[in-house]
Amino acid sequence: MTAVIGFSFNNQPILIGDLLLSGPEIIDRDVNIPSIGDPSLVFPKGSGYSITGVDQKLYLIDDNLAVGWAGRRITAKSVLSELQKKNRETAFELGSLVEYFKRIDSPALRQELCLAGFIKDRNGVAAVSYNSKVVSSSKFGRIMLLGTGSEDLLRQLEQILEQEVKVNRTLNFLEVAICLALQLSGVMLQHELISSESILNYYGGGYEIISLVGGRFVKIEDITSLYWAIEIKGTEITMSLPQLAFKFSYTNGSLIIRRAQLEPSIENNVVSFDDSAHLISSDLDNPKIKNLAGFSPPDFNSRYLCNYFLVKHAKRGIETLTRIDYTQNAAGPIRFVDSHSKLELYISKLFVDEIIESIKKRFSKSAIT
Repeated sequence: MTAVIGFSFNNQPILIGDLLLSGPEIIDRDVNIPSIGDPSLVFPKGSGYSITGVDQKLYLIDDNLAVGWAGRRITAKSVLSELQKKNRETAFELGSLVEYFKRIDSPALRQELCLAGFIKDRNGVAAVSYNSKVVSSSKFGRIMLLGTGSEDLLRQLEQILEQEVKVNRTLNFLEVAICLALQLSGVMLQHELISSESILNYYGGGYEIISLVGGRFVKIEDITSLYWAIEIKGTEITMSLPQLAFKFSYTNGSLIIRRAQLEPSIENNVVSFDDSAHLISSDLDNPKIKNLAGFSPPDFNSRYLCNYFLVKHAKRGIETLTRIDYTQNAAGPIRFVDSHSKLELYISKLFVDEIIESIKKRFSKSAIT
């Protein structure tokens, strides 16, 4: 199953896609999911149908064309490889790409493949799709959906503008769109970590993002995500230290996800007790995830520092607060240090105070007592 969504926000194209592959269970295959680790925690051995691996489902054909896919992987690989070859011979424009999809269309292909993406030509940027579901939204206009999990992405997207997000500086249109995509993908992963519901529906495992930056389509990288819990009882606010950290980066087109489970240390900072890095190849011939033994993992200090707070309140239930810090030209509020085979986190008091103040304003005394 798959979850891919394509939409525009502030005229900025956004593609978001998950990583999981599913199919008949292969007993002797070891699979490791970046989000939760061993899928047998959700699908015990003998389940029959299970998670069989991970793969990149967003594909950069070239600077001018980005596509997400759903369906039979070998079919997607064949079509996308041909699409890339033809685009390099003569760059597609919207009209010629639509004609290409018409030429390859057949009932058999529609049973095996769905595509959705964006093309940039001399007339600008346009959405393009083959055999995908397209819906209209008052907030986002035309939205392209691939896979059964995309409906959950759509529901979360429609709610996302009503959820609170804090950003540490004024943003341009591109950064606002990327912020929205980071908020959506991070909250989806947060739900997965809590309930594994998306895993049970055969999608998730992590998310990639494509947008248009500097006139070309790129995958958004250099992202660190931290997951926190906050509990409100009466007027008392209890904020735990972060429990999980993820780093998303790319090397030669391959996605590298570093995952660290965290716990407090006796020195009152935060350290990791389980730190692993995984590579998901960009080669559609080889979707399997590999543990990078002996590989120097990417630094957790990133341009995008995304904090997702799960706020639990007895009367109002569970809500989400997101804070995104852009730290390219300045030190971030959380500093990561790799030291003696441990990842150490140093969190500024000002950052904690600002989060607590945001919670107080959001859950006013009249609302939470």
